[in-house]
Amino acid sequence: METAAPYDLTFREYRPGDEAAILDCFQRVFDVGTPEARPRTMDHWHWQYAKNPTALRRILLAVDERAGGRVAAQYAGVPVRMFDRGATTIATQAVDSMVDPAYRRGLKRPGLFATLGARWYAKWIHTDGDRLAYGIPVPQSWRIGNALLRYEIVRTQPILFREPDAPIPAGRASGSAAWSRRGPSSTRSSPRSPPTSDMWQFATRPS
Repeated sequence: METAAPYDLTFREYRPGDEAAILDCFQRVFDVGTPEARPRTMDHWHWQYAKNPTALRRILLAVDERAGGRVAAQYAGVPVRMFDRGATTIATQAVDSMVDPAYRRGLKRPGLFATLGARWYAKWIHTDGDRLAYGIPVPQSWRIGNALLRYEIVRTQPILFREPDAPIPAGRASGSAAWSRRGPSSTRSSPRSPPTSDMWQFATRPS
């Protein structure tokens, strides 16, 4: 474990019991939580991380022990099995990386996001570790990652879309995106379209 001034933050891996503090940080960072204006739930967290079929964890935290174990930042990923040149290996999708707004000032460059990210990559993404990390970063994360964490564009994905015939009710807009075996596409939203954050529940249902 390492510490960072001026907050005396501790950099460490996730430990069982950190979930509540991680979700608290998520709500502070993303304000209303999910696009549907609902908090990220503990069930969702357990589905995404604790119940991952690989049984692996890729979560690195910056924790303020003097603030009762408050999570100041997280750099995380979801490991998935990948078939590479005849062998099964692990790739990790980077998700839910965040820095609590209260801890974004006062740290010298490169800043908490890049500092934690560099430790995350050094720990898990290397020749003897996970073969690659991938993701779809938001613009701000892309700028920092490209400058300081060696983010690269692997592919620019075309997305086809169609303007709706009528305004989409609030809370339904995120339900307009759909995935198929051919890649992401767009479908018209309807009152029956489930919110994006609910779609993970369908993955747990027998096909």
